[in-house]
Amino acid sequence: MRYQIVFLSLVLFLSINGVLRSQPLFWDDDFSAGVDLTRYYASGAVTWHSPTRSLQLTDADPFRFGKLFNRTRAVINHFVVEFELFVGGGNKYGTQGADGIVFAMVRDYRYPDYFGHNMGFSGS
Repeated sequence: MRYQIVFLSLVLFLSINGVLRSQPLFWDDDFSAGVDLTRYYASGAVTWHSPTRSLQLTDADPFRFGKLFNRTRAVINHFVVEFELFVGGGNKYGTQGADGIVFAMVRDYRYPDYFGHNMGFSGS
């Protein structure tokens, strides 16, 4: 299955020294206009998919993974996230199987890459 992100919007309420900011930090990216990969950490099969004007996390081949993390660190007390996601397309082997997709907040996005059944993660 292919995983494609067209538009990503994240609203963060940040805490500075334990005090919640009164105004949220808005982070919006419209990937249909292209993607600036210097803002993100991308690994695996992540590519810009021109025909659909979207960021493609994986193609439809088996044992593929793709991960994308924003490089900006933040202390988060409350957040809202909205995104449009396409999952589908099968693969050339006629199977529709896929492991799924993960929305994760991690301390260090540069963890070792894993594929397939580990959904890009291994261990705890």
